[in-house]
Amino acid sequence: MRMLSKQNISEMLSAGLGPLSYRLRTELGGEVWHWNPRGIWSDEAHHCGYWTSSSSITAPITISYGYRLPRRGNTIDQANNDGYSRISDGDEGSFWKSNPYLDSYFTHEDEEAHAQWIVIDLGTRKQLNSIRIQWGAPYARQFQVEYWSGNDPMHLHIDQKDEWRTFPQGVVSDCSGGDLTVRLTNSTIQAQFVRVLMTHGSGTTMQSSTDIRDRLGFAVREIRVGKTDETGHFEDYVVHNPEHHQTITYVSSTDPWHRAEDIDYTTEQPGLDFILQSKLTNHLPVLVPVGVFYDTPENAVAEIKYLVARKYPLEGVELGEEPDGQWSSPEDYAALYVATAKWLRNLNSKLKIGGPSLQNFDAHLLAWPDQSGNRSWMNRFLRFVQANHSPFDFFSFEYYPFDDVCADAAPQLLEVPRRLQEMLSSLHEDGVPSEIPWLLTEFGYSVFAGRHEVDIEGALVHADTVGTFLTAGGSKAYLYGYEPDTLTDELKCSWGNLMMLQMSNAG
Repeated sequence: MRMLSKQNISEMLSAGLGPLSYRLRTELGGEVWHWNPRGIWSDEAHHCGYWTSSSSITAPITISYGYRLPRRGNTIDQANNDGYSRISDGDEGSFWKSNPYLDSYFTHEDEEAHAQWIVIDLGTRKQLNSIRIQWGAPYARQFQVEYWSGNDPMHLHIDQKDEWRTFPQGVVSDCSGGDLTVRLTNSTIQAQFVRVLMTHGSGTTMQSSTDIRDRLGFAVREIRVGKTDETGHFEDYVVHNPEHHQTITYVSSTDPWHRAEDIDYTTEQPGLDFILQSKLTNHLPVLVPVGVFYDTPENAVAEIKYLVARKYPLEGVELGEEPDGQWSSPEDYAALYVATAKWLRNLNSKLKIGGPSLQNFDAHLLAWPDQSGNRSWMNRFLRFVQANHSPFDFFSFEYYPFDDVCADAAPQLLEVPRRLQEMLSSLHEDGVPSEIPWLLTEFGYSVFAGRHEVDIEGALVHADTVGTFLTAGGSKAYLYGYEPDTLTDELKCSWGNLMMLQMSNAG
């Protein structure tokens, strides 16, 4: 952790900033966080399964790592973006599996309340009439195959009314697993995006395990989407590759099951004790995260139990990191949030619990419409949380207004207050309570590195952002990029990074 050397920490403190927020990279990378390297596996004999870090106080935790998920479904992630989907990797021995904590066994809801899905992006519109699904275990006893009527279902806009439409022969109500080919239409339908929507899991497993979580959710080994001609020949349009260069696949959730060998040494996270015992806290309460979307409630509770036992002053506990950027439905994330929040509240009634650390969005944060036609991600999340009487003591979100760091900064700078005000107005309309603290837990010029971020343009964005947010009633704004880092030419147009301080290659 050379970026947090004593000399660098001294330089960071010279900036005169106040309270600290610990950010959680693993949720962006689709990984499980071993916040404490000491802990137990659900299958201890084989060093695999579901991990819970130890809450016992021993030696201080100075470093931690994420663990990649071998049942990963997404091609894309928001961290190093160097993983791949097991649904289109060409390996029939690997498989994606959905998060078991979204099964009715844990949520106590109807089996259809948290339908899970897979979306295949074929890159361009293709003439389609067939799909082949190689199910793992558990498989979906009922599912339907749909296509998107418009251009892009993963990046929605308020003025677009496109929708998922079921193929004429796309409903399967009596699936028995195995390798299944479905003729979706007698003719063909042109589409780029195809969704498999799954309900009613089989409750089976291929694992020699007594852990109920291995039997919950849905598992798929491989999917092929394409066209069957009059001779019966099937042309598959999916590129199957065990690396990032594959047909882009998105999933609703991923099972946090993993193995000791899945440790990701490419990125270190400073240990909680290292940070909370350092001068960086300025002797003020710290906002700490717990993993939610790619983790377990047990691991989250163990973390906070540990921090409370250490008697660290906590500003609050932020549940997860950018769930909307992981393509989670509001109801799915809310169910995971509620489960974790209730466990934490039972642990300590004085904890301030909140989130969900939304990523930046333009004016409206949208989801696919529910049965009532509601497209508001945050409104639906709040309704679920409130209906389940879950703690929601503060609201957190992030603000990075510009994607194009290669463009002239001058016209973009004029947009900063307006864009942020539009976000805040939209969130108020969605029902975010005004009486709870609003926390801007990250902000900066862009999520992409460039010269503007490290020059006067970035400073102007920071000043405008904080001024606009606090004037509008915001409680606290946490600058992202406190620690130093080296410069990079990420988009091949200028050198920069997202950090306040620069660091040489030597540290």
